[in-house]
Amino acid sequence: PIFPEEILLHVERALDQNKPDNVKLPKKQTKEIPKKITAHVTDEFVLGNSEFVKNVELLINKVAQTNFTVMLIGESGTGKEVAAKRIHNKSKRNNKPFVAVDCGALSEELAGSELFGHVKGAFTGALFDKKGFFEQAEGGTIFLDEIGNLSLENQIKLLRALQEKQIRRVGDEKSIQFDVRIITATNENLEKAISKGDFRTDLYHRINEFPIYLPSLQEQIDDIELFVDFFINQTNLEIQKEVKKCDDEVIAIFRKYSWPGNIRELKNVIRRAVLLTDNDKISVNNIP
Repeated sequence: PIFPEEILLHVERALDQNKPDNVKLPKKQTKEIPKKITAHVTDEFVLGNSEFVKNVELLINKVAQTNFTVMLIGESGTGKEVAAKRIHNKSKRNNKPFVAVDCGALSEELAGSELFGHVKGAFTGALFDKKGFFEQAEGGTIFLDEIGNLSLENQIKLLRALQEKQIRRVGDEKSIQFDVRIITATNENLEKAISKGDFRTDLYHRINEFPIYLPSLQEQIDDIELFVDFFINQTNLEIQKEVKKCDDEVIAIFRKYSWPGNIRELKNVIRRAVLLTDNDKISVNNIP
C-alpha cells in the first residue's frame, strides 16, 4: 500500500541528502535493540523463533558453502532477497559482487542486453559497449528475482547461458566465460506455468537444484512482536524518534490480520505508524 506520509518521508530524506552540511552517523552507532527480542538480530533482519524460520536458516547454512543453484519460493514480501543475500554473505564468494535483478522489470526486447550486455552499435541507441548483469556479478552471485516473468525467448537465452557457462553480448561474435553463483526467486507456481506453456521445463529443472520455501508472515505469526520491535527500532534510528512499542490492542489486530504483503507490508505499516505517533507508543489511531 502507498501511504502519503511515507512518500513525504522519502522526499524529505532525499532533499536532506543534498545539503552540504548533512552528516550521516557511522553504521556502528546504533541504539540497543529492545531486550525482549530474543531472536537473532542484525542491522538488516531479525530471525524469528518459529520452526519454519529455523528450518530456512538451516538450509541456508548448508547450501551457502556449495555452488548449488538455489530457488527461493515464497509469497511477495517474505524476504527472498534478504535470504539470497544471506546465502551470498555466508558463501566463499562473499568478497565478490552480489547483483540483484528484477526479472519483472526487464522488457522482452532489452532483457538480453541487460543480462548479457551489448557492444557499441548492436542496435539503435547502443552508443558504447556495456557489461550485462552476469559480467557485473563475475566471481560472485546473481539473484534473478521473479524469474517466472521472463519471456519464453529470454528463458531460452538464459538456459543456454547456464548450460554452456558462457554468455555472448548482443551484437558480439565471441562468447565470454563466466563464474557466477545463480540464485532465483519466484512467488508463483512454476509447475503450473509449465503446464500452461509459460515456462520451460528444461530451465525449471536447471534452476531448481536446491529449493527453499520461505514462510508467509501468517505461518510465523507468533514472532510478530519480534518483527514489530525490530522495525520500530530501525525506524527510530532513521528518523530520530523514541517510540518504544505498540499498544496491546494494536498487537491483537496485527495477529488477526491476514498480511497479504507479508513482512514487507508489516515493515511499511510500522514505519508509517512511528512517523505518525506523537507518543512513545503506537496506538490504533496510528495504523491504517
